[in-house]
Amino acid sequence: VSPDRPVLLFFHFPLEGPWSTGNWFGDGPFRDKLAKAIEQRKIIGIFHGHHHARGQYVWHGVDVYKPGPAKDGLPSFAVVHVTRGSMTVAWRDGTADRWLDTHTKHFD
Repeated sequence: VSPDRPVLLFFHFPLEGPWSTGNWFGDGPFRDKLAKAIEQRKIIGIFHGHHHARGQYVWHGVDVYKPGPAKDGLPSFAVVHVTRGSMTVAWRDGTADRWLDTHTKHFD
């Protein structure tokens, strides 16, 4: 795809924080290679699992989302709505059956 096309990335291992090391992805050159590969791309979000937590952080200027665990005490999941020019991520608490945080971002 062209470098100006909005792209979402999905993968398993976290880029920062708990459990981001101690595995083939975190301990090798792979995160640096990923940062280099996407630096000229329009990445509107990266989603990862493994951490069994929900939340959001920024890595190399890109918003990163943790959808949450399907199990392990506080089950939750994320719903993503992408339109031309915006993306909203909303987290749902699977135990209390209610919506939690939302994050909306706009892009060209």
